[in-house]
Amino acid sequence: MMETLGSRLRALREGSGYSLAKVAEATGFAKNTIHKWEQDVMVPQAQSLAKVAEFLDVEPAYLAFGVVKHRPTHQKLTEAVNLLNDTEADLVLQVVNKFLSPRTVTNGNGNGKKR
Repeated sequence: MMETLGSRLRALREGSGYSLAKVAEATGFAKNTIHKWEQDVMVPQAQSLAKVAEFLDVEPAYLAFGVVKHRPTHQKLTEAVNLLNDTEADLVLQVVNKFLSPRTVTNGNGNGKKR
């Protein structure tokens, strides 16, 4: 059997011990909608897919295409950044943008574009 978005979604949900109702409640979608996604009757829009992926702690690309299940993070860096207040985070972002300026430009929401 070929793996589909629906089969990956269902396997992740069941593997995490979540009911359809729990995923629906946590993501704000109707239980019936999630069921239709799992049955490949409907396909979620990109923003909806991202919301469900975030709840299931996987990358949206994994649900959609079966690739990049988890993007690796730099644990110490993540922990340190999470301790910053907004002002400190803005300063760090400025430094990072300066450092990366020959390569990318960050638009403030974490999305970078190659120059």
